[in-house]
Amino acid sequence: MNVLSRLFNKHITVVGLGVTGRSCVRFLKQHQKAWNINIAAMDTRLNIQAESDIECVLRELDKTLLAKTDVIVLSPGIALKTPEIATAIEHGKWVIGDIELFAMYVNEHAPQRRHNL
Repeated sequence: MNVLSRLFNKHITVVGLGVTGRSCVRFLKQHQKAWNINIAAMDTRLNIQAESDIECVLRELDKTLLAKTDVIVLSPGIALKTPEIATAIEHGKWVIGDIELFAMYVNEHAPQRRHNL
């Protein structure tokens, strides 16, 4: 099984809706049907535009939503030690960052390169 396929048929929540988080949401939406994923997002800020076509929680990190999430894509501004994220990790949730998400995709879709030494 390739690493990218670990995202298929999962509930994925993007935590943090700044520039990085929004780019992750857009990327996941592009693959939503092919990967059969459910996408949600949350941010601790209230004065940020919510994503209209996915479940979106503002002002807090929703413990109930995190409990039903399989994979958390964590924005760089949110610490792993944030209590809700730390609890999710303790409960076995897979937490990745944007670079890991995109690297998994590129690794599966980029042409294989040969290194001539």
